[in-house]
Amino acid sequence: MLEQLGAINFPENLNTQIITGIESAFSNGLTFVAPILVGMVGITIVRKVINRGKSGRV
Repeated sequence: MLEQLGAINFPENLNTQIITGIESAFSNGLTFVAPILVGMVGITIVRKVINRGKSGRV
């Protein structure tokens, strides 16, 4: 009886562990990637502004 119950519960437990693992990896990936993306976007905006300033002066 207990063995059957364990066999039924184990896949569900494993599934939730996999899902939480994917979610944590995804959120960790986001926290790692987000600053890089923000930095890249910021650099491109600064370059555009500098180029606009140069072309405006000349």
